[in-house]
Amino acid sequence: MPKTESEARASELESKLSGTRRDLEVARSTIQDLAQQLSQSSAEIDELQGKLSNFVPITELETIKREPQSKIADLEEKLAVYAEKANRLDAGLTEGRETQCCNQPSKV
Repeated sequence: MPKTESEARASELESKLSGTRRDLEVARSTIQDLAQQLSQSSAEIDELQGKLSNFVPITELETIKREPQSKIADLEEKLAVYAEKANRLDAGLTEGRETQCCNQPSKV
């Protein structure tokens, strides 16, 4: 191989090597950026998992809600019974007053 061809080949290889080095630097920079993004994402995931752990699971929440709902239903039933008794007592008192009012001798 003549000297000029060798020099041209060497120059071509040096140019390729330089391009490859630039590509390698770009790849390193990209990898560093991605590693930083991954680290930030991991930190955000950890933070979100911490927040989620503070929440009550939905199934547990449903169980907790059922207890007061059951108590409310029981109280509503008792209230209905007491309201019926109160209505009967009120009707009895009204009837008693009417009877007492009509059975009293007049004071003329």
